[in-house]
Amino acid sequence: CLHILLVSSDKTWMMEDELLDVARQAMETLTEFCQGPCTENQQSLVAAKICDDANALLNMDFTGCDSEKVGELRSATVLCMLSLLEGCISSALPSMMINALSLEAVCRILDQSREAIEASPETNAGSAEYKAHERLLDQA
Repeated sequence: CLHILLVSSDKTWMMEDELLDVARQAMETLTEFCQGPCTENQQSLVAAKICDDANALLNMDFTGCDSEKVGELRSATVLCMLSLLEGCISSALPSMMINALSLEAVCRILDQSREAIEASPETNAGSAEYKAHERLLDQA
C-alpha cells in the first residue's frame, strides 16, 4: 500500500492531503506490526525495503500540502523506523537503515520541527501541528 502511494506520488503527481492520511495510517499500522517487538515482522519489513519507502517519504516535496498532516506523516515514519530497532541485538539492521535513510533529511526534518516549536507562541502549544512537531522530537 505504502509503495503504491509513493510510486503514484513520484515526480509526476503531488502528494495530496487525502494520500497523506492514508500514508500516515499505513506507517502507524506497520509500526504496530513491529512493536512488541515482533522480530519476524521487523525482518519482513526490512526485506521489503521499508527503509527505502521511508526515505522517499522523508525526502518528498510536500509543497501545497497541509503542514499539520505532513508533520504527522513524518512523525509516523520516524516512529516506524524506530520500531524496527525495538529489541534489535544485531548490528546488521541499524547498518542497513543507515545506508537506506538520508540522515541529512532526518536532521533537516528534526531541525524544522525544533524551529517550529521554538517559533510557536505558547498559545499554539495545544495545536495539532505543534503536538506533531513535539512527538517527532520526542521520538528522535
